[in-house]
Amino acid sequence: MAKIVYNAQKTESVISQLKNATKQLNYTARDLESAINIIKNAHGIEYVNGLDFSGIVQSPEECQKQIEDQIKTISGRAKEIEKYNKEIDGANVVTKFGSTIIMGGAKVLEGVATAGEQIVDGLASATAWLVGWFNKDAKEEIGDWVEKDHVGDYFAEQYKTGFLKDIEKYSYMSSKGTAATLIKGIGIGAGYALTAYAGGAIAGAIGGAGSGAGIASSAISGGKAAAGSLKAVAGLAGLGGFGDGTQRGLQEGLSYNDAMKKGVVEGAVQAGTVVAATYAFKGAAKLASKAKAGIMNKIAANSADDVAKAAANSADDVAKAAANSADDVANAAANSADDVANAAANSADDVANAAA
Repeated sequence: MAKIVYNAQKTESVISQLKNATKQLNYTARDLESAINIIKNAHGIEYVNGLDFSGIVQSPEECQKQIEDQIKTISGRAKEIEKYNKEIDGANVVTKFGSTIIMGGAKVLEGVATAGEQIVDGLASATAWLVGWFNKDAKEEIGDWVEKDHVGDYFAEQYKTGFLKDIEKYSYMSSKGTAATLIKGIGIGAGYALTAYAGGAIAGAIGGAGSGAGIASSAISGGKAAAGSLKAVAGLAGLGGFGDGTQRGLQEGLSYNDAMKKGVVEGAVQAGTVVAATYAFKGAAKLASKAKAGIMNKIAANSADDVAKAAANSADDVAKAAANSADDVANAAANSADDVANAAANSADDVANAAA
């Protein structure tokens, strides 16, 4: 969260030390006045010309006033920070999460706009170099325009005093934090892709109009082809890096030619980064696909084994059940035969006894 962190104890300690310094200045002023009086009363001082002690006497007083002003500024700022932090702590969760989401969207837009400015700066820098052979004043004017961070300054002002002020205040993510910087980087990459798409769409629309094909479909096809082209995106990234490097070089006070050299290096690095990242992602995707295929094959093989084992176990269970059923039937038949024989014997005995 964009909460201001400060140490209250250290702040009070600084104020206390400044107050002690004003007391020391009072003693110093008295010592200076005493020394000046001794000099003024010295024997023969009237023969010495050009002595002026007014500035020396006033210096401690001026320093004391400056220190008192500093104490007021520090105390006032500390109160503002405490009030600011209390307002943040008092905000509800919905406000904080909502501000964080809006901050993320703002950083994406800032990144897209930054990519556009970098590309324009790259074109302007190259143009200024060519124009400089004929008109140095025009070269300087273009250089001044390239040096200014138009997008960065605009968003910085919005985060500080503009419409994004409250978003910066309540967001869990600071506009200058690591997470915000990463999101802005994603926006810059998206800006290059969108620029490539726009260029491809325009070229496709022109080609479609000339060939009699559908302009809309040709524009969409051209845009997709350009956005998916590694050469197009890497080329724009290189141009943007060239513009960004030139701008930072001019801001550092380098000459235009030296700033352009810095831009060339930055452009090469940025284009190379896009290419390397693209191949890295493709390689990771292939490895992930192979790993997924291997896992699926293993799952399928294990499933087949499980089915075979289940079938075998079922067959064994059926055979065992059949054998047990046969045994049960045989036992039941034998028992039934014994019961019949016993019943017949008992019946015969009963008949014999009745006849006797």
